[in-house]
Amino acid sequence: MAQTLTVCRLGTDWAVRDVTGEHYGRSSDINAVIEYERGLASRTGSHVALSDSAQEYMNSKVTLDPRSS
Repeated sequence: MAQTLTVCRLGTDWAVRDVTGEHYGRSSDINAVIEYERGLASRTGSHVALSDSAQEYMNSKVTLDPRSS
């Protein structure tokens, strides 16, 4: 069974957490952490996920272009 890697808060930064609670790829840039997570997942066959706080942060950063409607 593949493990899940989760992007989560680590203090004021973002990091990838594995199922053991270890953190990897710590950065203040969530996009850099997500890219790190994807690379790690492709090497290990893991599933990727965002924590609730990461999902909320990403949703708050979405801007809608009124020209696209």
